Amino acid sequence: MSKSKKERSDWVITKGQLARWQKEQQRQRRIIIIGSIVIAVVIALIIYAIYDAAKPNSPIVLKVTGPQGERSFDRDYYIDMMRLYGIRAVTSSEELSSKASSTLQAMEINEIFRQLATELNISVAEEEIQARIIENFTPPVGTGTNAPANPATPTYEESIAKFSQSFVYNGVSLNQYREVIATEILGNKVQDYISKRDVPDEVEQVNFQGIQIDTAPVPVSTGTSIFIENPGTSTQNVDLQEIYKEIKTRLEAGEDFYALAEEFSISVDAAVLEWYPRDIIAMFYGEAVAEAVFTLGLDTLSGPVPSNSAEDNTKYWILRVHQREVRPLEESQRQFMETMAFNEWFEQEGLKFSSEIKIDDEGIREAVDKALAEAIYKVTRDEG
Repeated sequence: MSKSKKERSDWVITKGQLARWQKEQQRQRRIIIIGSIVIAVVIALIIYAIYDAAKPNSPIVLKVTGPQGERSFDRDYYIDMMRLYGIRAVTSSEELSSKASSTLQAMEINEIFRQLATELNISVAEEEIQARIIENFTPPVGTGTNAPANPATPTYEESIAKFSQSFVYNGVSLNQYREVIATEILGNKVQDYISKRDVPDEVEQVNFQGIQIDTAPVPVSTGTSIFIENPGTSTQNVDLQEIYKEIKTRLEAGEDFYALAEEFSISVDAAVLEWYPRDIIAMFYGEAVAEAVFTLGLDTLSGPVPSNSAEDNTKYWILRVHQREVRPLEESQRQFMETMAFNEWFEQEGLKFSSEIKIDDEGIREAVDKALAEAIYKVTRDEG
């Protein structure tokens, strides 16, 4: 009698089926987890959007547009900068108005410097920011009653830790302070770069002397009686050509130029022999004088040169050039010419920018004044 064949039970699960089932369960769990994360993110974004839409907007007080784009500064940023620039030291409404104006101007100039530095590929390294902060927070050597002669330079962390309470006290953050420091360094680096680039080590200079004559009519007394308390006066014209001829004649006779300047010139400073580059002469004596001394023959007396081109000009120069050559700049001359070069460059570059100050627009002034009052109140309250 043959064995009856066992019937296969439907509920028996094979190893292969079990493995497939476990994989399916893991896949479904992953889908559920990912779906939950997506839903959570969507909900968070919705909540943030509702919150962002509900919170009051901080009005724009300044907008600067330049080659690197447009940047707007709102009231809150403006108030933060006011704190950084010393709002807590304000003691009167006049000081407050001055501080508000200077802070707004600083924000504008800082943004211009930031964009110009980007154009020139000038940047600020982290090490430079830290070094400047350490320098700002390190007292001068030998100050204080018991200060050591050579105190150890603190680390960046020590400097920040020492003055962190000051940031809290003034209502500003370390990041805000670092931003101002970085912009300050940027401005210095841009100025140094332009100054060194545009001012050579040697320039053509002249060694000249000058006598300045004022042809404006001079008062002449007409009252001679001792019994007249305020005698009458009239005016007498000055003959420029007659004075010029006299000076020329006496110089040719061997008289000293400086002595004649003391007699005739309204200022004897220009009679002292010194070397000057053209830019400095033009700045102090006018473009006409600069043109004359750089074209006049050596040891030749010039004709009368007007001090300026105004129709009512009454002042004229009589000039004599002794030497003209290319010479190294003196340090004081270099500093002056570097400042001139930078100012000229910055003025030209500034034409690329437009600034819109909106602080006086309707509603913004009130909002700024209110926030400013709250900021001052907070500092005063914290002091108490």
